[in-house]
Amino acid sequence: MLFRSTRRTAFLSTLLVCLGFLFWIKFPYIIYDGRNLVSVKEAQTKYLLKSSIARNGDRNRLLSPQHLKKNPLTNGTRSRSSKYESSQNLVISPNAFEPEVNEDFQTIDSGNPIIPHIMHFIFITGINGKRGIPSIYKQNVLSFLHFNPNWTYYFWSDVSARELIATRQPDLLSIYDNKPDVVFKANALRYVLLYEFGGVYVDLDIKCMRPLDRATMKYACILTPEPFEHSAILYKMPYFFSNAVMLCRPKHPFFKQVIESLPKTAKLKDRLEADGTMFFTKQYSLYNKIQPNETFKITSSTESNSPYFYRGDSDHNDATYVANTHYFMRSFDFGANSQFNRLCKRYSSIYNIVKRGCNLWNKRKLNKSRNSFSFTDHNWKHMYSIKRTTQMIPIQSVIPQIKQYNASSKMLDI
Repeated sequence: MLFRSTRRTAFLSTLLVCLGFLFWIKFPYIIYDGRNLVSVKEAQTKYLLKSSIARNGDRNRLLSPQHLKKNPLTNGTRSRSSKYESSQNLVISPNAFEPEVNEDFQTIDSGNPIIPHIMHFIFITGINGKRGIPSIYKQNVLSFLHFNPNWTYYFWSDVSARELIATRQPDLLSIYDNKPDVVFKANALRYVLLYEFGGVYVDLDIKCMRPLDRATMKYACILTPEPFEHSAILYKMPYFFSNAVMLCRPKHPFFKQVIESLPKTAKLKDRLEADGTMFFTKQYSLYNKIQPNETFKITSSTESNSPYFYRGDSDHNDATYVANTHYFMRSFDFGANSQFNRLCKRYSSIYNIVKRGCNLWNKRKLNKSRNSFSFTDHNWKHMYSIKRTTQMIPIQSVIPQIKQYNASSKMLDI
């Protein structure tokens, strides 16, 4: 009887261990992506599925299970054309995915910049009576004025933003008015600004490190990915574009595509997919006709510091140039260090892209000195949750020559 009871106890213990193991596999690890708590598997699968949607907007055409199994996004970087470097070499190569920056940003000698010397700042509160900018961003704004004193500065608030949408992009107005989310309004506005006027858009938690003139001469449109550690470790993806820093000439077809796509995604509940960084990343892939199985292809050319230069020339008038993150967004979100540490222990032995990201993260987390070629840097002080108690200061007290949009006379001094 005792033997039978012991045997039953052993059987139940073994069963519980097996069920626990299955539970661990079934429910993927939850991580912080700098904005929300998300599942690694969920974020990855969403990206794969959405990347397979045809340009005609058919959202029902998804990747097959066979395609998912073969896709390098789910199997590290082992599937790679022979014309590209081997995945194992990419783990330690200084030019893998995101090359090291040992030289200045490429430019040309020209008296006339392709990207106009216009700086756009936005602060839309959604709270009546709030005017100006939060005082915590004053030094960031002053840094741009210090290094770029001869540029033209525009400030966009609730009133001027809506007026611009109404006069320049009336097809967006109903969506803009019906969306209570101020983040959607700010995202939509920044895309419209760069299309209509061109110049440089920066979030208020971005700091200028040196003059921007050099970056406005060679390329017609410059896009800036988030730090490589973010995309590689959190998403197992080689790039994930930020819309916090963007430089572009006016009327560029890329931003026309972005604006025309906003109504198609406006009903999505996920902010990142509706108008934010996931949306923006997908727009880049669509514009450059990058298929899911091409996502991991990189060039072995050393002619450019751009991580994704393999598709050909990036300095023609309608091209989108991908700037190395060291130039515009070198600092990763140090608030996510514990998540990086945990994910590196779990996935770096499985995915080469994660291993590459972890190598860089371990190197850079101990060395916080800035790169001498960095134009800007991200402080990661998010401004999504403005409150009635937030201390505000007039933008004119920071930049006296600031301009604001007026439909009757286009651009006027405040």
